[in-house]
Amino acid sequence: MMLEHLGHPGAAAHLQAAFESALRDGYGTRDVGGTSSTLEFTAADLARLFVDNLERYCSGRPLENVGDMALGFVPTPEPSLAN
Repeated sequence: MMLEHLGHPGAAAHLQAAFESALRDGYGTRDVGGTSSTLEFTAADLARLFVDNLERYCSGRPLENVGDMALGFVPTPEPSLAN
């Protein structure tokens, strides 16, 4: 994954976990045997990342892989999405 290549393995793992979760929940695109559009798959991934960070925020934990308008992408070291 490009994020790993750029030196952000934690961010790559967080995103990969969201992909895998969406696939388990039936959001596969046609190229992997599913029926979802690319937009539906992307929306499912973004929803998982949002919910994960919302749960982190509500429990007082730091957010993961935050995009900051001034700083740009701010990766965190460890993924947190559960399988």
